[in-house]
Amino acid sequence: MQLREVLDDLRLGRLTMRVTEPAMPAMFDRAGRRVFSGLVVMGALVSGSIMVASGERHETLGIVTLVIGGVLLFAHWMIDVTRGTKKT
Repeated sequence: MQLREVLDDLRLGRLTMRVTEPAMPAMFDRAGRRVFSGLVVMGALVSGSIMVASGERHETLGIVTLVIGGVLLFAHWMIDVTRGTKKT
């Protein structure tokens, strides 16, 4: 009887599954912060490299942008290392 109900729900498109995992929101939050930080650091490093390669006019600004990108990368890495992985 239960199998028939499940198959009927599946056939009619009413079958839903709910999974609760308490660690999921924290994992997605950390992954989102990593992606955002990676994009910001990558943008700083790429734009700084382009400015340095473009010539003397923007070379100083490019070097400053590269330094800022490097500092952000190092700071993000240090924060990640000091937090470590939490054991549940």
